Amino acid sequence: MLAVTGLVALAGVAIAAPSGTYSGTTSQKLGGKPDSISLTVSHGSLTRAVFVARLPHGPASCANSQGGTFTMNRGRLKINKHGKFSGKLTFHGGLPESATFTGRFKGTSVSGSLNARLESDSIHGAHTCTSGKVTFRAKRS
Repeated sequence: MLAVTGLVALAGVAIAAPSGTYSGTTSQKLGGKPDSISLTVSHGSLTRAVFVARLPHGPASCANSQGGTFTMNRGRLKINKHGKFSGKLTFHGGLPESATFTGRFKGTSVSGSLNARLESDSIHGAHTCTSGKVTFRAKRS
């Protein structure tokens, strides 16, 4: 009976996402080519996300944005025993940036969605630009 219990416990661990980097693409495209995303998993949590995104939602100045590369490295999104995760990662550099994620790891791949947000204070006043829902798929590198 002890051996069976041990196997069941190991099976539960195997479902969680292995630590490492997962690289892939998002549903946003620039010049017809899908934008890139890289997710880092450490000790059962999503700890870092680097992605290219445009943030067209918000005031008119957002619609003209060419976007850029975003690095979210503050926060930890716990991956449950079913491989699912959700929550917000942030970066506070020059401007407050955040991204809300939801997704699921399955084997050596992950899929889900994100919504990036950038708060800006310019000569035109304070405003917030967002990406809207952006889907992604990535595989362990």
